Amino acid sequence: MEIPFDKSLGTAVPDSPHAVCVHFPTLKDVERYEEHDPRVVEALETGYPRFVVNSLIILLADHIKDKHQLDGRHIVLLNSNRGARELEDYLLTDDCEYFREGTLTVFHCGDSEEIRKATKEFVQHTGTGISSRQAEDMLVQEGVIQSAYEEQLDLHGAHEAVRIQLSQIFRTNRPDSLLLTNSGMNAFYSVFKAVNELASEEGRHIWIQIGWVYLDTGVILAKFTESEDCLKVFFSIHDLDAVALYLERYGHRVAAIFTEVPTNPLMQTIDLVRLRQLADSCGAVLVLDPTLASPYNIDVLPYADVVVNSLTKYAAQAGDVMMGAVVFNPRRREVKEIISRVVVNHEPPYARDLARMAVEIQSYPLLMKRVNQSTVQVATFLQEHPRVRRVYWAYSRGYRQEFERVARWPISPGSVISFEVDGDVRAFFDHCPLVKGPSFGTTFTILCPYLYLAHYDMVSTPAGRAELEDLGIPPGLMRLSVGMEPHVDIIAALARGLTAL
Repeated sequence: MEIPFDKSLGTAVPDSPHAVCVHFPTLKDVERYEEHDPRVVEALETGYPRFVVNSLIILLADHIKDKHQLDGRHIVLLNSNRGARELEDYLLTDDCEYFREGTLTVFHCGDSEEIRKATKEFVQHTGTGISSRQAEDMLVQEGVIQSAYEEQLDLHGAHEAVRIQLSQIFRTNRPDSLLLTNSGMNAFYSVFKAVNELASEEGRHIWIQIGWVYLDTGVILAKFTESEDCLKVFFSIHDLDAVALYLERYGHRVAAIFTEVPTNPLMQTIDLVRLRQLADSCGAVLVLDPTLASPYNIDVLPYADVVVNSLTKYAAQAGDVMMGAVVFNPRRREVKEIISRVVVNHEPPYARDLARMAVEIQSYPLLMKRVNQSTVQVATFLQEHPRVRRVYWAYSRGYRQEFERVARWPISPGSVISFEVDGDVRAFFDHCPLVKGPSFGTTFTILCPYLYLAHYDMVSTPAGRAELEDLGIPPGLMRLSVGMEPHVDIIAALARGLTAL
């Protein structure tokens, strides 16, 4: 992808009906999108799939509604009957029905604005919806469209090929200890459910979250635990003494401890040696997510009971496949019981998504080697620029030692750099000629106004902004995902935005 990227609002990146990234040229576009301005929403060719329903899925839903005479009903297309049952429980209404149609489950219920909002939230948080390729194939079978989008696919043994490649990346040498899911969010959700089922038998219902973590992960912990008392959050990854004191009192009730390594978006790496000791002290399951830096770069499996990973990042480097993985540490206690329950709870990837992933994942090592080198160059530029107030990345002061403890290579920061500009963030964002939107870990560089896209409810209110500042998170924080373009071109694009300040 060339820099500068000079495209209009809503352009799909890449140019595919299955793209997971969409371009927002200005920060005002992002705000209007978050405020549901119909002019912005209608301009989007695509969007991050769990947040924006793909046009192919909308087309298929409309076709099924007409085919089965479901006028006046709200339709949700899910992977499985299990997901439909869970959605029914989530909605707390008796006006729901579902049936199988080809490879998917059609869920329908009484239509209202409240129902639409609730079903969208459920699918977004749990990753139980169908993929755009799944919808596309059914549209072809039904004669609604003529043919599927042409793309390179590996149609022979894709599932096993992806698992073998990932087992090498995670260095498990045990493909059977790795389970593929249809999204990174479903990887976490299925582990969350499995651990809760197992832990509840011992009277353990509390989850501990350490650090500021990705939006939907935090939402699952907040919404799907049994009560407010079942989630304890420690936003600081430094104060493990406070975690230890809490475990001394409540450890017998703790089901699991979760954190990201490093955290999103501040790229902070926790002391995993001590965290493992704390989990062992109370018998809690330790769940880790290394997606930000990539499991290619860091090895967290020896410290974890279970690792969850979004393969949408780095593995699907073209930016056009949603997928996730759950990896189990066979040396940890009760892992067999956890595996058996995750197998029952997870949503597997669709066949053509696997066939596309099998092509892209072959270049995973090449992508990582390239972006690792470029990220160092770009981070150095940002740290030395007078109009950049602060830079957050894997090698930030105070976190580098813990990161390098789990690093596989001498240079292994991954692609993500977060930073705060000294000046008008709008001027910088609007004038920076990069792809601007969600996601990371792609061959093309992406600039993301992270808090605006993930926590707009906070950045748009004085109270929310004050809360972010108290947590040490600048509301105008930019998150950059370094791609495979020459690092001098990426730096030049950033310099244009910084000059506008």
